[in-house]
Amino acid sequence: MIKQTKFLSIPVRDQNRALDFYTEKLGFTIITDQPFDEKQRWIELRIPKAETRVVLFTAEGEEKRIGSMMPMSYACEDIDATSQELKKRGVEFDGPPEKQPWGTYAMFKDSEGNRFVLSQDKGLIFKESAAVRRRRRRFDRCDLRIPQLRGGCSTRRLRRRSQ
Repeated sequence: MIKQTKFLSIPVRDQNRALDFYTEKLGFTIITDQPFDEKQRWIELRIPKAETRVVLFTAEGEEKRIGSMMPMSYACEDIDATSQELKKRGVEFDGPPEKQPWGTYAMFKDSEGNRFVLSQDKGLIFKESAAVRRRRRRFDRCDLRIPQLRGGCSTRRLRRRSQ
């Protein structure tokens, strides 16, 4: 059965410009940046404190999606502080955060003109379960340059495998 969303693909025209935007302005980290074909690279990014990854890649024939509204939403703990910080880094917002019955949101654009929702649920306090914290610590210890072994990556498995 399906257990999670692995990645979301964001269509981009200029991968270098988009990579700079997502790493320098949004603070995402590079997991993979490797050739895909003669036209593009496969660029996979990690959002801090999230398991779902973002891929900066445009499938052939999907170029018309570049610069459109993305069917996804980024969540944050404090939308006012987050939007102000992102504005300082040069992220363009459509306007100030707007309060709704379900929470607060703001719209912003990436370097390619793609539009996203940044939201904070009403009264939301992010709390990680103990299981999520354990998975995150295990993931953070992994050397991402080494392919994951079957069953996940752990420092114990990597040491044992290399001996």
